Amino acid sequence: MKILLLEDHSSTLAFLKQQLGALYPNASIFAFAHYKEAEICIHTQAIDLVITDLDFDGEKEFALVADAYQQQIPCIIYSAHYNQSYLNKAKDYAYRAFICKMGDIGELLYALKHYAELNLYQCQFIQKQHSKEEHSIAKPILNGVEKSILKFIIQGKERKEIAEKLKIKINTLNSYIRDMVVNNNCTLYELIHRYVVWHKE
Repeated sequence: MKILLLEDHSSTLAFLKQQLGALYPNASIFAFAHYKEAEICIHTQAIDLVITDLDFDGEKEFALVADAYQQQIPCIIYSAHYNQSYLNKAKDYAYRAFICKMGDIGELLYALKHYAELNLYQCQFIQKQHSKEEHSIAKPILNGVEKSILKFIIQGKERKEIAEKLKIKINTLNSYIRDMVVNNNCTLYELIHRYVVWHKE
């Protein structure tokens, strides 16, 4: 058995290697902190299981998940990023389990052990958070242009591309984004999160 790990926190990477070693003592474990190394490995080794954090370097956030999907390799996502837009995008890649790092370690171990039987499994922490969010998250105050901007950001488009699509200058786009954040009294990340909760498209 060959297992590929992508995790940029060394302590988490060591913990995952230890748990996998206990579960699968005869497995070869390939552990990387950067996507580029993991990308080479997944294309050169006959990998049986991928466990990955979400990589937020540029537009590669789901790159290894997508690689695993294309090669029909079971994939477990183990990440602190779990908002609805990430969950929706991850579903496109038919993940086996999506486990939040802030959840119960027991659920991670369960997913590692039973990944072959799982399909779109989400840990209880994620399920509970989204249940709470639907009732407690403030609805964002946005006009039509601002909604379009947020949709493009969620789709992973760069600011230059968004400005071109909306036929506005980059400075104007930045002003829109600044105003949205100020008017909603939150960070851009929080605003995206609130938008996704209220606009399930």
